[in-house]
Amino acid sequence: MFSVFDGQAEALASKMTLAHSTQDTFLVAWSKSNAGYDVQARVFDASGVLVADSFQVNVQSSGKKIKPLAFAHGDGFAAIWSKDSEAYVRLLSSAGEPLGNEQLIGGSFLDAGMVGSAFLTTNTASCGSGCSDVIFNRCPIDGAPCLNEKANVCPGGKHGDSEIIVFGDGSSGLAWSYGTNTYLQLYDEDGKRRYKW
Repeated sequence: MFSVFDGQAEALASKMTLAHSTQDTFLVAWSKSNAGYDVQARVFDASGVLVADSFQVNVQSSGKKIKPLAFAHGDGFAAIWSKDSEAYVRLLSSAGEPLGNEQLIGGSFLDAGMVGSAFLTTNTASCGSGCSDVIFNRCPIDGAPCLNEKANVCPGGKHGDSEIIVFGDGSSGLAWSYGTNTYLQLYDEDGKRRYKW
């Protein structure tokens, strides 16, 4: 067991996330409760030795950067966060070195996952008074257009509390609530819809 934060950083941290690289390093990222809620990160090796001390992941200083999530990508990491109704990603090496600038990849999200070189995100969209649909988004890191589709089939009512699930074979699922029921939609690795549950 080892300490991830010193006292000051821990007091200012919220919404922590963790990812493990193929090089056996760990990225811990969080939204720092400063004026801009910047996304901060640290990298540790498998023994808990600090590889990269706290550094800022996001480049833009404006807006609140919230809901950071970290994933293994290639030999390193990918960090995603939401800012002003948009989603951004930045790739990092296994030692935490930035691999290019941050990229805009889509709209804000309730939850996110990663399959291959694409981020999966989910959010809701209003469909009238007291009505909301669950949206599934697949956004490639290379900047290609996102795939966006309504996941729920039942019209009307409030669909929400959606969550991304990633399976070991590269497929994924989107679970959400509707009334007292929970629904699941499955997708292939390329984002193609499977059958409906």
